This record gives sequence, C-alpha cells and structure tokens, in this order.
Amino acid sequence: MSQKLEVLNDFIPTDYKESIFDAKDFHDGQKYLSPITTLNQKVIWIEWSCKVFSKDVKVLLGQDVTKKMELETTFESLVQNAEDFIYQVDLEGNFIFLNNQALLKLGYQENELLYKNSINIVLEKYKEIVKENYKQHYRQKQESSYFEFPITKKDGSIIWIGQHVTNIYETGISKRKGFLAVARDITEKRRQEKIIEEQQDDITSSIQYAKRIQVNLLPHLSKIEQSFDNCFIIYKPRDIVSGDFYWMEKIGNTSVFALSDCTGHGVPGSFMSLLGINLLNSIVLENKTIKPGLILNELDKKLIHVLPRGMGENKVDDGMEITICAYNHDTKELSYALAGGRFLIYKDEELLVIKGDSKHIGDYRDEVIFHYTENKITLNEVDTIYLLSDGFQDQFGGPRNKKFNFKNIKTLIEDNQNKSLLEQKDIFERAFNEWISDFEQTDDVSLIALKGFK
Repeated sequence: MSQKLEVLNDFIPTDYKESIFDAKDFHDGQKYLSPITTLNQKVIWIEWSCKVFSKDVKVLLGQDVTKKMELETTFESLVQNAEDFIYQVDLEGNFIFLNNQALLKLGYQENELLYKNSINIVLEKYKEIVKENYKQHYRQKQESSYFEFPITKKDGSIIWIGQHVTNIYETGISKRKGFLAVARDITEKRRQEKIIEEQQDDITSSIQYAKRIQVNLLPHLSKIEQSFDNCFIIYKPRDIVSGDFYWMEKIGNTSVFALSDCTGHGVPGSFMSLLGINLLNSIVLENKTIKPGLILNELDKKLIHVLPRGMGENKVDDGMEITICAYNHDTKELSYALAGGRFLIYKDEELLVIKGDSKHIGDYRDEVIFHYTENKITLNEVDTIYLLSDGFQDQFGGPRNKKFNFKNIKTLIEDNQNKSLLEQKDIFERAFNEWISDFEQTDDVSLIALKGFK
C-alpha cells in the first residue's frame, strides 16, 4: 500500500521482464495481461482493465485468468497436434485459421493459404457443389453438417476429405461470422468403399443371373393351365432369389405338383430349392414315382444322402417343408402327403385345412424307418386348392407390427369365393402390400391356387 504502481514490477517473474508496469501506459477501456509471482512463489496471470475517471485517478481492475489461459494453451495444443484437419473460414470461405496437421498434410505454408479462399484447393468439378453445401448449411441454419469432397494438395495429388462443419458466432451474440471445420483424410476409406461397391455390383449381377435360372426352372403358368382350368401364382422372394419353389409334371393321366419352403432364404435358400427341384425331377420323371407318400420318402432319403447329417464343420441341418399332391384326371382323386406345413381345399362351401406329418424333409431320424402318410380326397370342377408357404402368414406389419397370421388368410379365401381366381390374386396381393406397408419383407412368400380339375 501507498507505493507507486511500478512496485508491482518487483513481483514480475524474471522471464517476463518485458511485462513492466508503468502508470502512463494504462489507457481508458484497454486491457493488459501480466504475470505475477504470489507470496508462495506461484506464477499467476492477471488481466487488467483500466478505467480513467480524471487526469489524477485511474482504476485498474485485475482478474486472475490463469486457468483460462491454461485451458486455452491446452486447447491450442490439442488443435495444433490433432490428427484431423482443423480450420476456420469466414462467411466468404476465406481461411482464417489452419492447424499444423492441415498444413502438413496439404503441403502448404501458412501464408499460402491464410486469408485465401478455401474453394481454391477444391477439385474443379466439385467447387460449385462445395459452395452450395456451405450455402445450404447457412440457409437452413444448421448447427452441424457433414460432406465429403476431393481437394488438391500443393504437389497436385488429390485426396478426399470428410468434413464436419459447425458455426462460429460473434462474441456475445448469435450472429454467425464463419465456420469451424474438422476434416479427416478419407481417401483410403473411399477406395475401399469403391472396391466394395464394385464387388457388390458383381455379386448382385451374379445373383440376378441366378434368379433367371431359378425362375426358368419353375413351371410356367401355361404348363399348369394344361392340367387345370384356372390358377394363380403369387411368388415373392424376400431377396433376389428364393428358398421357396413350386414344381409340376404330368405323368400319364396324373398331374403331380408341389410347393416347398426350404430352410433359409436368399442365396442359401435358393441352393436348397434348386436341389429340391433336381431331386423331384429324378424321383418323378426318371423313376416314374407318382404316389405323394413315396415321393416324400425318396426325397427325404436322397436329401440326407446328398447332404449327410454329421458332425464337424461340414455338418448340414438344412431341409424343407413340402406339400406333394397328385391328381388323377380319370378318377378325379387327389392324393397328397405333407412334410410339415399345411394346405387348404375349398370344397362344398367349406374350407378344409389339410395337415400331414410334422417331420420335414432332411430332419434327423432315429433307427426306425419313417414313412410319410398319404391321403386321398375326391374333387370336382368347382373345388379350389390353395398351396402356400408360411411367408404370408408370418409377415410382420399392420398398425401394431404383428404377424398377418393364418386366420386372416382363411378369412380372405372364405370371403372371396364368389370371385374369380384372377380377382382373388389381386385381393391377396393388395392385402399383403397394405399389411407390409413400410416394413421389410420377413420371408419368401408363395401362394398358388388351382381350380377346375380336368
């Protein structure tokens, strides 16, 4: 107390003697920063504000800003040594700050970029796109946005960056004065994505080709119409190819037809469906087996032979649900056998749900030899058969994202028996599309209706 202001110079650390106190250097409204050594020999930083009341009276207000400066120093160190490019641009797009990493990776000196327009280093054909991205960020008052684009390094090479942009505001007010960008070199990431994209295109093309093969192996509608007056087919793979398949051949006076739901969907399911078609061709066409129960027995035996159930990495547990029907055009009898699943017959104004054996084709069996059960029913020209996989009934959707369920399928059939099969097909497809809405398809969907037995 009672000492001149300059007495504070005695407390300035030796390394900072340029920060000397001189009363005539303090002016109204200005701020000054100086280090001070405390009584316990700790150095703190004081920010002084000066208020001049008269030519004889100056008031200095000092605030300890040591922690603030430490934070700023730490922050600056983090920014300068970060692996990311960190830079600021004004509203015109001019660089007003670049961290060391940005300069190092781009190969420029600070004076070559500072206060220059950032658009200058953007690849020519992307310049307008980048400008529009900034404008959109500004117009839509976005707090943050992300954009990827290529820039040119000083040596002429091109790299891709992924840039996150946030706003910079005027101190104390919400007026934007520029943008802060944090960017990362994503050149390698883009290269990998390009490779993956090309591989996906190749895979998709291959699967599309597989779809053509699979579809061509399915019986054409015209072939089915040779045995039945009316029919419709709804066949909706969940993916490009399907684990469902339908099959039909006529042997003498008997039409043998089937609908199967193989394990899985997509590519694995489609392999099983192709195998099922091939085995049925062998059993029915080559061996002339037309009794549904015997067909299933042979199919089960052959599938287990082709895909042995065992242990180890090659163990296979895949199989199939399948319904086999054989219609004798002379006796008007329909023989049928089922390995899992069910089908429906609308006969005499009643909807019959037909079930069979629960054992799927390819399921493990013990030493007891299993034989599938075969049954018969006589049909007339107005009866209708509905073969279906479980994809329709198990589809999630509706207002509460529940399964469509088998009961609703029965209701659709019963409520629309006065309509033609063509009209019924439209009703089923519309019901499915309305139910699924924006949800993803759960499984492969197959539904076949046959009527008018010749």
